[in-house]
Amino acid sequence: MDSSLRACIANVAARLSGQSVKSAVYDYSQSKHINVSGSVTNGSVNIYDHDRGVHITGSSTNLYDHGHGAHISLQLN
Repeated sequence: MDSSLRACIANVAARLSGQSVKSAVYDYSQSKHINVSGSVTNGSVNIYDHDRGVHITGSSTNLYDHGHGAHISLQLN
């Protein structure tokens, strides 16, 4: 998985679990912040990855990465 995408998924997971999340996630593998904006609710995800310049949309368990043209299944434990 792409490092920036992984950071965005971490941002979505944190928001869905009710954590207070800022507009950026620090990616240690790249040693930089990944800026993420948009909304995440229990029913839907609509965020923008400023690092890659793409949207990630969908439901809280079924996401679509418009940059890679790929679906992502997300299950929080």
